[in-house]
Amino acid sequence: MNFIDSYFKGYFRYGQVLLKLSKYDEAIEYFRQASTLDPENSKNISLFITKALIDKDNDAMGIKILQLVTGKDIAVDKNMLNPIQNKLYEFASHMKNIIHVIVDIKSKQCILVDPCWDIDGILKYVHDQGYTIVATVVTHYHFDHVGGSPPAPYDAFLPIKISGLSHLLKKLPHIKAYIHPLDIPYIHGIQMNRLVPTCTTAITSELKVGHIHIRFLHTPGHTPGSQSLLINQSRLMAGDTLLCCGHCGRTDLPGGDRKAMEHTLRHILGSLDDRIVVYPGHDYGTTWSTIGIERENGCLGDDLVGFGMR
Repeated sequence: MNFIDSYFKGYFRYGQVLLKLSKYDEAIEYFRQASTLDPENSKNISLFITKALIDKDNDAMGIKILQLVTGKDIAVDKNMLNPIQNKLYEFASHMKNIIHVIVDIKSKQCILVDPCWDIDGILKYVHDQGYTIVATVVTHYHFDHVGGSPPAPYDAFLPIKISGLSHLLKKLPHIKAYIHPLDIPYIHGIQMNRLVPTCTTAITSELKVGHIHIRFLHTPGHTPGSQSLLINQSRLMAGDTLLCCGHCGRTDLPGGDRKAMEHTLRHILGSLDDRIVVYPGHDYGTTWSTIGIERENGCLGDDLVGFGMR
């Protein structure tokens, strides 16, 4: 490594630290310095600058959107005395699920989206940040988003129950889970009074916590009751409906519907503003995108050219 390489990486790494600390303007300046020192990496560095601007804009709205990736931020602590958990965490690392924490900055109240795999780890993270969980949202019923027993063929090498929604609701008896009614029949072991069906009336189509204003969008195709969360009209949590990088969720699994997915991508998500930031349910190459980028990738609206299914 030559001196210039080392110098560039120093600026870049420090920019990443500042971004983690929510010091957005300082982070942007260090990223720009890194880009000047290494023009060949300027395109990749520009993505970090954009991410800093997105997070800064979130703060201006009075919210934070935090992401926990399985195998990176949670489901990582190996235990020599618990080989089953270790195997489970290896699988979680392969799945690369993203659990989202939506925070109202003023009240420090937060909403969890698709908490799964490591509920104790998620709760510890939230506690360490000083936040209070007041609700949880399910984008769809699949085991890697709500926990429970995995379906075939995964059950052959994972003959156990995955920590998820049921565990969370037992730990936090004061909260409820918001889920589309078409996916409720696939949720087992949870009392109905702990579930709030969404999209049934104008009231159940929204959830407000402080500066957080969520509008539930029914986006079927991956499952009958898949739903996306439009937050403050400018952020979209798409679950496994829109996975970004030009990919959508699979439609060949039980409950999947290719025609429904096409309608969702073409007419529901495809009708949204290009500037809306998209947060997918898995890190399959990126943890964020925009409606405009995914439209350019041929995955939305009139520009829909096919299904890049994962």
